[in-house]
Amino acid sequence: GNPMLRVPRSFKVGEIIEVRTKIDHPSDTGLTFDDGKFVLVRPEFFLQQMRVSFDGQLISDFRLTSAVSPNPLIRFPLKVTRAGTLQVVFANNEGQEWETTQFIRPTG
Repeated sequence: GNPMLRVPRSFKVGEIIEVRTKIDHPSDTGLTFDDGKFVLVRPEFFLQQMRVSFDGQLISDFRLTSAVSPNPLIRFPLKVTRAGTLQVVFANNEGQEWETTQFIRPTG
């Protein structure tokens, strides 16, 4: 859990900014290498989805896999058209969800 969201300190309307989000979450493929082959020894556990919304409107839906590292830092571009609330929701393959929001305001 414990998702975080970071945007640049200053930006203008129309600018494309880099949004950074991080979440503390383990990741496990459930596989081990045994006798020359991969064997499933435990259930997979990983972040499966990251949804990004602006003022309640879904603007991006990332589908993630067990290949995503534990505690990932994910960066993505966002074109700022106005002030509003940016929301990121993470979900894992067991249905648990974590949310973080930040009000963003262009400076010029």
